[in-house]
Amino acid sequence: MSDEPEDLEELSTKEKFRKTSHIALLIAYDLIDKLRYWEKQTLELPDEQIEERQEHLVASIEQLRVAYLDFTDFEG
Repeated sequence: MSDEPEDLEELSTKEKFRKTSHIALLIAYDLIDKLRYWEKQTLELPDEQIEERQEHLVASIEQLRVAYLDFTDFEG
């Protein structure tokens, strides 16, 4: 087995989806963290207010994560 990264053309569609969705989720969580930092530093909002303002984003990402997991577990 080689130490080089896997060639994307050799991966199955399911594995490509799994890898892409994992990257998308990491980026989404990172963006929420950056937004949370920006609101705290720039707007000087308290943590409670920031959480309330971002609640819908966190809920949406959680739904996306669950959908990805359900899809990648689908064997059909």
